[in-house]
Amino acid sequence: MKTTLFFGALFICFSSSSQIFITSAHFIDASDVVQIGIDTNPSITHTPSGPNQTWDYGELNDYEIDFIGFGVADWFNGYSNFPNATLGTTDADGIQIFFRKNTDAFDLIGIYGDLFGEGTNSAVGFSPYQRQLSFPSTYGTTFTNESVINLTIEDFDDADSVEVTVTTHRTSVFDAWGTITTPFGTFNAIRQYTKDSTIQSFTAYLFGFPVFNDSETVVTHNYSFYSDAQNARYILLQYTYDPNTELLSNVQWQMAAPVLNNPTDLTQNQITIYPNPASDNINILFEQPFFGDISISDASGKVVHDASLVGDNNLNLVLNNWTPGVYLLQLKSASETSVHRFIIR
Repeated sequence: MKTTLFFGALFICFSSSSQIFITSAHFIDASDVVQIGIDTNPSITHTPSGPNQTWDYGELNDYEIDFIGFGVADWFNGYSNFPNATLGTTDADGIQIFFRKNTDAFDLIGIYGDLFGEGTNSAVGFSPYQRQLSFPSTYGTTFTNESVINLTIEDFDDADSVEVTVTTHRTSVFDAWGTITTPFGTFNAIRQYTKDSTIQSFTAYLFGFPVFNDSETVVTHNYSFYSDAQNARYILLQYTYDPNTELLSNVQWQMAAPVLNNPTDLTQNQITIYPNPASDNINILFEQPFFGDISISDASGKVVHDASLVGDNNLNLVLNNWTPGVYLLQLKSASETSVHRFIIR
């Protein structure tokens, strides 16, 4: 998974004279796509918890770029495994990730896809869930959560199967507030500190008998910054911190305001664009034969592809040498003009 997903919330800026509360209305929702910069050689430093801080992270670099696009859960074909999910996304490896967002919390529910690279899709659910954020929240708000996932890997090296249990004990606290500057801009911000203690247990079976047992515990410290600005609506900055070495890793930051992502836009002629986001190729399916012109432009407005279609139901584009980013597909026919967005990773 290219991007490690950490989730928090947006909020109203805290001040000495007003109390800040985070509700579900402040958090990312379906159809939002966020462009993420990944700094693989960060020079920023961690600060202790506390109020009224100033974080100057304006020198972050986007050595890598990724995109996170959220959609309604039932847009994804793995939704039937997680009927209580309300949102979904797809990572760079094509794994579908499902969440539940309501007025009480934002929770990670489960994942679906070819998890082991064997060409077979499977679903893995968190029991009961992995909490990312509770609503409402404010500076000083805390929550605790224990989540469990169970996996079975068949034909694993010298064993018939291996059963894996991953138990995560999570504590979360909004431990700081202040002003943060990133290449995206300067924002009033609040910081969430999440500590995960994860126990991974392995049991190998041969001819139905356990032949090997092992377990390990990993502790991670994650920090995420959020703002109430309408052009944010997502994590402004996130990183993992090692208190023993004082080193930061997995530094990722929001590069621009979220854009609208509709995998299926309804026009007079319904179209479906998939996969979205895409990497190697993209398909455009027309419910009815399309007669007209298409034009694809990148975020700067430069036209990168155009064509005229005469009664086509399907258009497949190979994306060799296409720069990752947000693209606009414009359709023009005698009866309508429509614009649709898609993402290239």
